[in-house]
Amino acid sequence: MFKYNSCIYETCGYYPHYPRIYFDDYGHFVYAHRPVCCTLALSRHFFKGGVPMDSIMQRYELANFDDFSITGFLVPTGHYAQKIGLIDLFKQHLKIKMKTVHHTPVEKIIELFVSMIAGCPDIKTVNNRLVPDKLAATAWCQKQFADQSRVSEVLHRITPENLLQLEEIFQTLFDEQSLTRYHPRNEWLIVDVDMTGLPVSPSSRTYEGATFGFMQKEKGKGYKLTCPYTGGQFGEVLGGLFDPGSAHCATKLVDLLLLIEKRVGSPPSSLAKYKTRIQPLLTQARILENRARRREEEAFHARKSQRRSILQQRSKRLLIRAELLRERAAQVLKTLESFDTLRQHNPRRGILIRGDAGFGSFEDVMLLSELGYDFLLKGYSPRTARVLAKGVAESQWGRFNPIVYVVELGIIKLSGCPYPVRVVLGRTKTGKSQVFQYFHLVTTIPEKLKDATGLLKLYNARQTIEAFIKTGKNVLNLKHFRVRNFYGIQFTLVLGLLAHNFMSWARREIFAGTPLARMGIREFVEQAMRVPGRLNPLEIDMPITLFPETSVYAQALVHATEKKSSAQMFLPFSN
Repeated sequence: MFKYNSCIYETCGYYPHYPRIYFDDYGHFVYAHRPVCCTLALSRHFFKGGVPMDSIMQRYELANFDDFSITGFLVPTGHYAQKIGLIDLFKQHLKIKMKTVHHTPVEKIIELFVSMIAGCPDIKTVNNRLVPDKLAATAWCQKQFADQSRVSEVLHRITPENLLQLEEIFQTLFDEQSLTRYHPRNEWLIVDVDMTGLPVSPSSRTYEGATFGFMQKEKGKGYKLTCPYTGGQFGEVLGGLFDPGSAHCATKLVDLLLLIEKRVGSPPSSLAKYKTRIQPLLTQARILENRARRREEEAFHARKSQRRSILQQRSKRLLIRAELLRERAAQVLKTLESFDTLRQHNPRRGILIRGDAGFGSFEDVMLLSELGYDFLLKGYSPRTARVLAKGVAESQWGRFNPIVYVVELGIIKLSGCPYPVRVVLGRTKTGKSQVFQYFHLVTTIPEKLKDATGLLKLYNARQTIEAFIKTGKNVLNLKHFRVRNFYGIQFTLVLGLLAHNFMSWARREIFAGTPLARMGIREFVEQAMRVPGRLNPLEIDMPITLFPETSVYAQALVHATEKKSSAQMFLPFSN
């Protein structure tokens, strides 16, 4: 039964029929003198057993929300995109062959970019989060965002030429906005390198170019993404290399170094050491060709057909080996020319390459040494570390933490590597007593700058690139492919890397002078972007976007904006 509540007269006194509602001596509803609506009789102002009850009937109506945004911070980020010329760069460089009906192909690509920084996990979320948001669309120079099917359609039209155009956009924005421009060139710029797997269903046959390979902890089917990243105060990704799942990180080091030099400059050393690779390869190829020629002569003079056939097969194998050596020499020459072209006009600076064991093979150490890079790498083979540990006494081990111990081995020459390098050996306790796992660090950093403990701390700081990869996969949703053709996936991934840099730059601009200027990308996407905003209807000449006054992100935004405005007011006027 429903009990009478006297508050009903005060909250809803405009109903003249309330005195006609009758209750018994116990306060229970009996009947109404005249018909009343169900919403009135069973409203929240009646109680059942002293407990408030929600309305059984509610009214819902539609309204115009064009001046409201559920992701309010798309407005200031859109204004920042206009300020740095991002939208104009897309319109200027990106040429996708597709007809325009309501939205141009470039507008759809910009919408895909916006969906990434808004935290949309896939394209279909665009319809609920972006399409109704006309306020955010206006900030990004559009009347209204396109339907998700139109955005998906444009990704099927991506060509290799469009990938080159996106690379031009990436390079232009990086040159103009990157914080690495201000890093002292006489100090090391630490660049972390890493490769991550992007798995798909093993039984899927629709993902173009997906192959089987090692994906994180197990074998699977998918793709590989290799990235150089500057962590710390920069938090910028320099780009990405996209390959089928069978690719190995050791084979991508040359392409990574070319990308790094294109973005941030070249090391001060010359290419003389690397150039010495060519002549031994050509000499070995000529030796094999001469041996093959002698086998052909022997086969010509052989009396037995079986002997002749064996000699001819040997000659073919020698010629194949010689051809492979000449191809390697041609590849080295091509790589040499690529680096030489970059270094003719690139600024010179100190660069330290930091990578895990995937980049720690002897071949990679040789390549970095010959190209003049400083490096800090984890050794590729645990077997090498175990062999080195046999010559270390127990008293030499120094404690790094309760389970890790390190020892300095100095500058030594490892088997298979012609260049002497500094080696720090480490061991980690396992669950079994007196059983350790060994590893070794290979570096060019002098011991006077970093001792063994400091070197291991510096190596562990590469967790920034691990955090970046997790952010890219789980926050920018790079692991969720918006399309299944190879070029479309590659375009989307590079666009996601650009979105990461854009947000890194935007947070410093939007929250300048506040502690939130250093917030993480995850917090920016999952927290700040969720702050709603609306347009002030009273301001017609100068539109003002209003944010909730209780939001710390809105408070920081307004504080930063007012601080910049006051600073501009006191600038001297030029004649």
